[in-house]
Amino acid sequence: MANLIEIVGFGGTAIAFGILWVFYMLRSTPGNRPLALICAPLLTVLWASASGTVAVLGLKTSLTAPLQVAHSFGWILVLHQLMDRPVRNRTIERIILGLIALATIASAFATILTAEPERLYTILFGGGMCVMVIAGLLAIEHLFRNSEPTRFWALKHLMLGCATLMTFDLVLYAEVFLFGELDQSYRFAQGFVDMIAAPLIAVSFMRNQSWRVDLHVSREVVYHSTVLIVSGLYLLGMAAAGYYVQQFGGDWARISGIVIAVVAVVTLILGLTSETIRARLRVWISQHFFSHKYDYRKEWLRFTGILSHETDTLGFHERLLRAIGDLVDSTGGAIWLHMPEDQSFSLQTHVNLGDKLRAIPETHPLVTYLSQSGEIIDLEQLRRNRGHQEAPDLPEWLLKDARAWLIIPLVHRDVLIGFITLARSRAPRELDWEDHNLLRVAGQQVASYAAEERSLRTLEDAKKLEDFHRRFAFVVHDIKNAISQLSMLLRNAEKHGDNPEFQSDMLATIQNTVDRMTSLMERLKAGQEAEKNEVRQSDLEMAVQASFDSWSRKIDSLDLKIAPLQNPKQVAEETLQTVLDHLLTNAAEAAGDGGKVELGLTETNDGPRLYVKDNGPGMTDEFIRERLFRPLISSKSGGFGIGAYQVQQLVRDMGGHLEVQSKPGEGTVMSIYFFNKAIDMPQSASA
Repeated sequence: MANLIEIVGFGGTAIAFGILWVFYMLRSTPGNRPLALICAPLLTVLWASASGTVAVLGLKTSLTAPLQVAHSFGWILVLHQLMDRPVRNRTIERIILGLIALATIASAFATILTAEPERLYTILFGGGMCVMVIAGLLAIEHLFRNSEPTRFWALKHLMLGCATLMTFDLVLYAEVFLFGELDQSYRFAQGFVDMIAAPLIAVSFMRNQSWRVDLHVSREVVYHSTVLIVSGLYLLGMAAAGYYVQQFGGDWARISGIVIAVVAVVTLILGLTSETIRARLRVWISQHFFSHKYDYRKEWLRFTGILSHETDTLGFHERLLRAIGDLVDSTGGAIWLHMPEDQSFSLQTHVNLGDKLRAIPETHPLVTYLSQSGEIIDLEQLRRNRGHQEAPDLPEWLLKDARAWLIIPLVHRDVLIGFITLARSRAPRELDWEDHNLLRVAGQQVASYAAEERSLRTLEDAKKLEDFHRRFAFVVHDIKNAISQLSMLLRNAEKHGDNPEFQSDMLATIQNTVDRMTSLMERLKAGQEAEKNEVRQSDLEMAVQASFDSWSRKIDSLDLKIAPLQNPKQVAEETLQTVLDHLLTNAAEAAGDGGKVELGLTETNDGPRLYVKDNGPGMTDEFIRERLFRPLISSKSGGFGIGAYQVQQLVRDMGGHLEVQSKPGEGTVMSIYFFNKAIDMPQSASA
């Protein structure tokens, strides 16, 4: 009875695919007949006929194993033929598939030629069939995901038919691979299952005669398919190792098998979640499967998505850095933007790129090079070939940072508004023209976002100041009205002047109000007249010493550290005194009783540095970046939020640049850099 079922199943398969082959040859034109489509149905007919003959003669089923391999390999080539792949990649893939098929056929012949087939040959045959079938299923996945909708209808029946063949074969030969023997029930059903696929494939033959389908091969599909193949092969290998351990491991067999299974799963999960491994895999796929490194549509959608997506955890400048860094799998970086008021390029944010970064004067050679050339600087290549090629004079603290990799200029309307330094990529990679073009275009896009954000913030600050000035004008007007009313009250005193109580209350009220209002008006008048007077200059060292002498009587823990300057610096005396008064007051309040405050003056390569340091509670990076120097934003109860903003403006008026270094729990350092003016700023960077 079993033989009859087997004969009917395989006989029906041979007849069905024979009719399919004749039908295809009659309907298709001779010039549009790919070899794979001609051979695949014939190989199926040959295999099914041989399987039926073996069943009739009562021979062992292993005799048809080589033909089973040829039958499966034929339909895999059909699927591969339908995929529009580069010639080089297609050739490599077919060679690999051919080698797998030859190895599987060799193991099949080994089972035939040995009188008592070793279990190892059977397992190798089952494993080879599993690998081939998985490759076929992945090809079906490519076709399913990437066929254009208008052509999908011509392929879906073929994909369903091949999926039926290969899914059943995977179940059948997975058992052979794991247990070393063939389940006869599956063997009997195989002919009937394959017979079902024949009419499905015939529908696709009727719908499409050219068999060249326009496909877009998605990099994500290739990536996930590669991960699936590698993971499947890895798990098959670990399963085989566990199987042999259980067979020959003795008393420890079961325990060892369990441990191997757990280690295999944990290792696989770690590999799949590793950003470094994933980055290396993407680079490998781009190099070997595609003529271009990038899927530009996908990369640009992701790039603009990061730039436009505001989150609480990622600030604006962090988003700029991440958007351009993700293009090359960078692990971090830093961004500098031009601050014309400070005459420097100020550090906005940094991630995984050291703690010695600081502002760069706008007259620095690096800025000049980026302004004039607009080229990307590869620091790694520069370190390897230093002295053998023309390169800008980079800051030593940047060149010595081993994590710094690329410097990308940010150019907006032919003007350098900043630059980005990227940290090393997760996977080693050599940059070519395609990388440079993509990063250059991305830099221009980032520059436009940064310029727009700066304009919006400037307008926002101007609007706040305008509102403040308007409110202050209303206050002045109210003061004027109050003074007028009080003057009238004094005139009415003639009518009630004889009342002693009225006299006493009126005089006290008038005196208090007039004193307050007159004092405010005098302060406003003094401020207007001060602008007309010539600003008095003073030596920087002498001004710092004088400020220390004055404040040392108020702050017991105040220390002074002055390093003699090689080039004396003249500054506006009153402006500097106002700035130091504000900084020292804040430092003393932050340090509190028992705290320490330090006033210092040092010499740097770019000019003098004046600083005020305290060991108070410190500030967060987010507060410094987003709130500290914004007008009308105050962390103090009842404050106007003008102090820090005023200090920054006064420092800029003196030609300096204010920087803040602070961490919660570690105190704060407020530094003022007075950059030495060397040469005129290039037009492209100063405009």
